[in-house]
Amino acid sequence: MPVLRRSHRWPPPVVILLFSFIFIVSYAKSDEVEILLKFKSAVESSDPNFFSSWEQGNSACDFAGVVCNSNGFVAEINLPQQRILGFVPFDSICELQSLERIDLGNNSFHENVSEDLNKCSSLQYLDLGVNSFSGKVPDLSSLTGLKFLNLNNSGFSGIFPWKSLQNLTELTFLSLGDNPFDASPFPPEVLKFEKLYWLYLTNCSLTGQIPEGIQNLTLLQNLELSDNKLSGPIPAGIAKLNKLWQLELYNNSLSGKLPVGLGNISNLTNFDASMNMLEGDLSELRSLKNLASLQLFENQFSGKVPVEFGEFKHLVGLSLYRNKLTGQLPPKIGSSSDLNFIDVSENFLTGPIPPYIGKAKSLEFLRLANNQFSGELATSISQASSLVLIFFISHSHASEKGQMENSNSTTLVEVVDVSMNNLVGEIPASICNSSFLDVLSYMGNNLVGTIPECFGNLSSSLSHIDLQHNHFHDLYFLDVGKNKLNDTFPTWLGNLNQLQVLVLRSNRFYGQVNSSNIAVSFPRLHAIDLSHNNFSGYLPTKLFENLDAMKGGYGKQVEAEYMKDELANGVVYYVHGLSFTIKGFEIEFPSLLTTWMVIDFSSNQFSGEIPQTLGELHSLIVLNLSHNCLKGSIPSSFGDLSELESLALSSNKLHGRIPVELSNLGFLEVLNLSHNNLSGRIPQGKQFDTFTNDSYTGNLGLFGLPLSTSSDKDEGIPAKFYRENDDADNELNWKFSILMGYGCGLVLGLSMGYIVFTTGKPRWFITLFDTFQHR
Repeated sequence: MPVLRRSHRWPPPVVILLFSFIFIVSYAKSDEVEILLKFKSAVESSDPNFFSSWEQGNSACDFAGVVCNSNGFVAEINLPQQRILGFVPFDSICELQSLERIDLGNNSFHENVSEDLNKCSSLQYLDLGVNSFSGKVPDLSSLTGLKFLNLNNSGFSGIFPWKSLQNLTELTFLSLGDNPFDASPFPPEVLKFEKLYWLYLTNCSLTGQIPEGIQNLTLLQNLELSDNKLSGPIPAGIAKLNKLWQLELYNNSLSGKLPVGLGNISNLTNFDASMNMLEGDLSELRSLKNLASLQLFENQFSGKVPVEFGEFKHLVGLSLYRNKLTGQLPPKIGSSSDLNFIDVSENFLTGPIPPYIGKAKSLEFLRLANNQFSGELATSISQASSLVLIFFISHSHASEKGQMENSNSTTLVEVVDVSMNNLVGEIPASICNSSFLDVLSYMGNNLVGTIPECFGNLSSSLSHIDLQHNHFHDLYFLDVGKNKLNDTFPTWLGNLNQLQVLVLRSNRFYGQVNSSNIAVSFPRLHAIDLSHNNFSGYLPTKLFENLDAMKGGYGKQVEAEYMKDELANGVVYYVHGLSFTIKGFEIEFPSLLTTWMVIDFSSNQFSGEIPQTLGELHSLIVLNLSHNCLKGSIPSSFGDLSELESLALSSNKLHGRIPVELSNLGFLEVLNLSHNNLSGRIPQGKQFDTFTNDSYTGNLGLFGLPLSTSSDKDEGIPAKFYRENDDADNELNWKFSILMGYGCGLVLGLSMGYIVFTTGKPRWFITLFDTFQHR
């Protein structure tokens, strides 16, 4: 009987392969979890709870910021803007075989990026921008599929591996700017990226010229090469990049004219070539009707501003300051409904201010300083209802009397400066309709009349005097110096409790500043200049008592801080262009330190005594009360002005002694007490040892160094010699001393004469005389 044997049936090979695949995939996915957990362990801190899902037992696809592909493998790690502090373990991350995207931008990753990044060979998207990495950028040559590369402002330094990019021909987005790389010429490798639409190489130490080959990048929409050391002309090939909407070349050393055909880039919206050495006219830009922002300041452009600029309907910002432009502004400039920024200052522009500027309802910043504009100021700001900064119009000539339409809708003005022109007329009352005025300067014109009393409502808490809640807020800076304003001191300015700088100098103001009926308070005032007017009466003691900012005693700051104001639209306005009289000279300050505290009441007709309360202003740097009719003594409290650097009290009627307390002023560099009636010994020590005769001339009762060494003017004319504690017999004492000196000298002279006459020329005498001569 045959023996039946049970056959063993094995699973089909397909089943075995399937189970093997499942096992391998499961193991691989488990391995991906371990890789990501290793990344998590390198994180030192982050947004709370962001990594709470990154736990053992969870699928990697469920980790926050992780995206898997259709096969369940990790394809993307997206962790931007999570405030992550730590380092990136690329040695493990690049073991994720399906990884195509890494986005770690805007965090605080640090340390070096290792060469292991090269193992992420499937990457298409890499964003490490805005971090704090260190060291060099590793070789990137194996990332041939990369389409997006952003290393902007990531902390890298050293030599950038440009050659490793030559095979990355799939790149469409390249941003490497704002890193302190070693200087290098414009990289030719970049010119091969014909698919590139975005190129950002700003501030990465590029040198030499922009190559003509830039024209090969015909898909470019954004080209930014600013803040480098590029020189030479703008290549003509740029004009062939007709898809460009943004071209930024500012802060280089580019020269020559704008390339022919630049106006053919019809999509160009933002063009910034400021802070270069470009020249020629602006005619190439006449057809760029889609421009929203045109920034060409600080170049050497000449000729007229094209009339077409006034017809650009999309123009938002126009900045042409510090060039050599001439002629009139386009008559329709300001007609764009979106225009909010105009700066054409420091040119040679002439004629009236275009009327549309006064109607620009979106205009927030208008600067026309240092030109030759003419005409009547009148109601120039009329309908500019959003104006933040108006009128920096300087050094103009009033050759005609143009006037703009009147309106009452100027509600958002923050800064007004019509300084240093010869504009005529009165300060327009329409300025009173502004709600957010921060800075007001009418310095250096030929304005007449009075200051509108509505300025008294420039406080953030007031809303009255027929303004129907259209009142000024937080005025910081008021300058109407160097005009012909004829008015009493506007005491209502005391309502401006945010005011930091007040300049009324060189006008025709008159009358008393001190008033018993009105309390003038400037608690934040840093500088007040009333010089060269006709103010009279006593010095304003109440005003001095309320200068709280000057009482602070800031001390010498290690790091300079400049007086500024950040406007509502983000523009930072630095107080500049102020001038003060120091050492007898008018000195202009480009910027003003917050510690710069000044009181200048010089060249008026103030009378009475100097109030002791001035000695409480411990932060005061400059005090000038010269050329008035002040009498009495110098307050001993001035010895408490520990920060004082300049004290001018000359040409008054002060008497008494110089307080010895002034010798405690360790920073005092300038002292002028000349032409008063001061007497007594000049204090000695510290800064007083550095002052010359000029500090004391015209005070016949003073003596002591430096007067005791006599200047050329005082030679042979002794002042009264007396000791500080002597009384009525002092005069007899010094006369007796002089007579005794004359007597002794006469006897000695006759004796020496007799010796010479009888003995000839004694050798010892001649030798002694020669010795003194050689000395």
